[in-house]
Amino acid sequence: MPSDHPHRVRRKAFRLTRRAGRRPVFARGAAALLLLTTSAAAIVPLAHARAQGAAAPIAGDAHLIVTARRRAEPASEVPISVAVLDDRELRRSGVADLEEAARRVPNLGLSQSGVLAAPQLSIRGVFSPVGAPTTGLYLDDVPFQARPLGFSGDANPHLFDVARIEVLRGPQATLFGAGSMGGTIRILSNPPDPAAEASARLSGEAALTAGGAPSHTAEVLVGLPLGGSAALRGGLYGRVRGGFVDKVDPGGGQVRNRDIDETRTVAAKAALLFRAADGLTIEPAIRYQRTEVDDLPLFESSRGPYLQSFPVAQPGSDAFLLPSLTVRAELAGVTATSVLAWFDRDHRQLSDYSTIFAELVLGPDADGARPPGGTRNRTRTRQRSLTYELKFAGGEASALGWTAGFFYQRSRLRLEQDVAEPGLGQLVAGLFGASLEDLFGPLLPGDLAYRGREAVRETQAAGFGEVAWRIAPRLELSAGARLTRSGLSLDVLSEGIYAGGGGTAAMAESRTETAFSPRIALSFRPADDLLLYASSSRGFRPGGANTPVPQAVCGADLAAAGRASAPLSYGSDALWSHELGGRITRPEAGLSIGGALFQIDWTGIQQSIFLPGCGFSFVDNLGRARNRGFELEAAARPFPGLRVTAGLGFVDARFQETLTAGGAEGLIVARGDRVPYVPRWTAVAAADYRLPLAAGLGAYLRGDLQYASGYRRTPAAPAIGHNPFVYRGDPLLQVGLRLGLEAERWEAALFVRNLLDARTITFSNADLVPASGTPQRQSALAPRTVGLTASLRF
Repeated sequence: MPSDHPHRVRRKAFRLTRRAGRRPVFARGAAALLLLTTSAAAIVPLAHARAQGAAAPIAGDAHLIVTARRRAEPASEVPISVAVLDDRELRRSGVADLEEAARRVPNLGLSQSGVLAAPQLSIRGVFSPVGAPTTGLYLDDVPFQARPLGFSGDANPHLFDVARIEVLRGPQATLFGAGSMGGTIRILSNPPDPAAEASARLSGEAALTAGGAPSHTAEVLVGLPLGGSAALRGGLYGRVRGGFVDKVDPGGGQVRNRDIDETRTVAAKAALLFRAADGLTIEPAIRYQRTEVDDLPLFESSRGPYLQSFPVAQPGSDAFLLPSLTVRAELAGVTATSVLAWFDRDHRQLSDYSTIFAELVLGPDADGARPPGGTRNRTRTRQRSLTYELKFAGGEASALGWTAGFFYQRSRLRLEQDVAEPGLGQLVAGLFGASLEDLFGPLLPGDLAYRGREAVRETQAAGFGEVAWRIAPRLELSAGARLTRSGLSLDVLSEGIYAGGGGTAAMAESRTETAFSPRIALSFRPADDLLLYASSSRGFRPGGANTPVPQAVCGADLAAAGRASAPLSYGSDALWSHELGGRITRPEAGLSIGGALFQIDWTGIQQSIFLPGCGFSFVDNLGRARNRGFELEAAARPFPGLRVTAGLGFVDARFQETLTAGGAEGLIVARGDRVPYVPRWTAVAAADYRLPLAAGLGAYLRGDLQYASGYRRTPAAPAIGHNPFVYRGDPLLQVGLRLGLEAERWEAALFVRNLLDARTITFSNADLVPASGTPQRQSALAPRTVGLTASLRF
């Protein structure tokens, strides 16, 4: 093995240093634990465009109303690449949550990063595991995305009582703010309706996964008018997803416990709409969700899919509460909307770190050595955000439509990490014949080898506006901008033997910055059923602060990189997106075709820079990337009863310059390298055939297909972030079928998910075995699942 092999370089970073009169310490230091939370040690933005799934309805239906420009208008007139998943499509395709919905839209991706496979969404390959988020996530008019801290990704709302999901591709910073660099995803609820009759819907599902445990779901929704001027709408949701991963004996491989990864979710929501006066409505709402998992659905590469022998169970929970108050007033053709909301999320996870000590100390000779009783990594991530927005819209019936408003958000994000190793002293004594205290120092109270605390406080204040001017009956010019002032502060404290045998002093860093995000679009309708448009827009995400890099340990690495010290903070990065698109809509023929070509130029990318000699890292603004691609979507009715939809996405994402961290051995990425986690091709298709059987009764047969080409998880060799064990990601092909009966008030269907029983590896990570590289932690598609679903409306 050559000396510059990335894993040999990493091994050097983990060596014990023995100096006269001093205890040996880990040169890797406190950042070692933080590095373990990202899937590539040095890199480059990832963009796992896992855009699989059944084809989404195309936003070309002349009768489909969307709010992509923060005002209600026909989708066929919106000069944005927008995909819409309505309630019927979500139920027919069996979509249960936002992560599953991501598989229904081309160029909408779901990536999993860190040792816990934390999920993050991306659009058009714009994704990064560090810094602020790149995709805007909204529940109604409330943003809920958060900075990734490695252990918890984006919240994953379960989709019940949802009117539609709008996926807006391309930068949406003008109307949706920082973080919407690649695009925005909006989950829009069904509102209470005082004019509607009382209604209810009961739904249930039972399913069995091959080689796994049963799953079941129950849902109840109620809508009640209250005296003509008010209405209440609410619901309850519960889901148990049976496990399919088995725990085996580490020695003989016999199964000890089956289906250990059961997941349980409960959710509730309620909204009250009150018409206080003519043109004035008040709508308080609340949403709650809690998910608990008995064990992570991860397995070991050495044992194959769905088998693991981790000595420590890995249970976790993720809960959020979202109360909001929306007030709308209409006066003289102007609609004013005020939204006040609070988002409170609490994510807790226990994970197995039993391999890390021996890997750091013994390197490739670790041979699976683990402390008796294992190593427990406990993390808690708490996100709390107060959001307020005041928006005005007018001119819908005139040649000049407009939107303007003010936005404010104050967020608090806190990470707590404790690594407990009660058997570490016994392991050290067996390996070295000396005590843990003499070699590395004492454990902290509670047998902790590491304790870390990180607190991030962010504020944003922004003014925004957009004008749509109908220059001529078939020609419209729209232009808008957003001016954002953001501030961030970070407090960090780490201690324990993984912090160098002692601790780091508490560090505080803060920064403020101002960003301007313009957008301009020109649309033309040469015919009533044809829309053509061209647009340019700028997206950005705010900067942040770095955890400390000790000069005493990393001075040589920093000098080799031409730096006296690591930066205490990093700035915002930004991109420009240029797009040409069009849409044909012929409702009378059941035909709609939409497509877009785009080029994205991303500069000053927030990237994690790995220091190979000491193992620490920091984030800085480095490099450029260019994403070029297209989306093409179509829907047609070849003959009565049959509807066919299809979508094709392509993204060619490549770095535009070579980056090094001091010398050829410090290569970060080479010019022309593909951005990791971005499959170039994605394709989705669905066919739905309906057959009338009798008066008010019909049958339907639906098939779905999803495909994503192979991708890369790390930079190519010889970059220091290259990892040959996890480098290549497999292509994915998945098929689903559904056969159902439907009447006016009830529906029932048999379904099969993953018909071909594909065992595609969707996540692979070697960060907890940094020296040997094996076994990797992996996850795969759930095996073939067969089930029955039914609903009753009254």
